Amino acid sequence: MNAKELLEQIKNNEVQYAIVDDKGAVYCNQDTDNIMDIYGLSDEEDGHFYGVYSDILGQVDSRGADDERILKSIELMLSLGKPVKRSELKHGKDFKRTYFFGGIIEEMELKKRFGL
Repeated sequence: MNAKELLEQIKNNEVQYAIVDDKGAVYCNQDTDNIMDIYGLSDEEDGHFYGVYSDILGQVDSRGADDERILKSIELMLSLGKPVKRSELKHGKDFKRTYFFGGIIEEMELKKRFGL
């Protein structure tokens, strides 16, 4: 699935995708262990909103960013690994985490590469 397809999917559906590396480990945020994800969510207060959550970008979603920025954010996430629906992830002892260990310079270069 490419970034444009993912954007259309999250705009129109309540769905969450994790990013999984080539060894099957799920990218998580270093400080919180929360899964980095690409998502479309609905709640009573904000209605349907969609975007990206990660250590690299923070939270970029439709409540404060346009679709072009969200698309570039998805492209950046896909440069780390492949999208897997969170509902399909292994749980328990089989759940493997990985982290983005780039320093400030590497994060800045990555953002620059994707126009963020």
